[in-house]
Amino acid sequence: MQTLAIKALTAGLALVSMVSSNSTAVVQMPNTAASTPAIYSSKPIVAFEDESPLDYWIRKLVLLESEGKTDIKVLDHNGLHSFGCLQFQMSTFEEYALKYDLISDGSSVEEAIYDCELQKEIAKRMIRENRNNWRRWYTSVIIKGLGLPPKEEHSILLSLK
Repeated sequence: MQTLAIKALTAGLALVSMVSSNSTAVVQMPNTAASTPAIYSSKPIVAFEDESPLDYWIRKLVLLESEGKTDIKVLDHNGLHSFGCLQFQMSTFEEYALKYDLISDGSSVEEAIYDCELQKEIAKRMIRENRNNWRRWYTSVIIKGLGLPPKEEHSILLSLK
C-alpha cells in the first residue's frame, strides 16, 4: 500500500488517508493551488492496481463534476446546459465524439451525452491529444484542487549488451 501511495504521489495524484472510521477522507493534492487538503464525506478514492494514472484522474474528475451522477443536467454560468458525469456542453460533446468516431453523424447526441463511459473515453482522448484540454474542467482542476492531469507515461526500451 505504501508503494501505491508513493506511485500516486509521483504521478501527481492524490494521497488519500482515512480520518476516522466513519469514511471521512482527506485528499491531499500535491502541487495544486489549494493550500489545505479537500475533505470529502465519502469513501476514499483509491487507485486500482491495473488503472492508468489518467483513468484515475478522470474518475476523480467525475466525482468533482457531478458527484458521480450520470443523469444530471446543469445550467452553466454561460447560460448553456452541461450534461452527464463530466458535465459536457452539447456542442463540445458532439464535436469531440464525432472527431474520435465515437458516435456517427446521425446519432442522437441528446441520448449519447448521458453515457458516462462515453464521456470518460472522450475526456481521455481529449487529454491525450492535448494535455491543455484540462481547461474544459477549470473549476474542478484548479478551484476544487484536483490538479493537472498526469503526464502520459511512455515505455522506454533499453538494450542491454
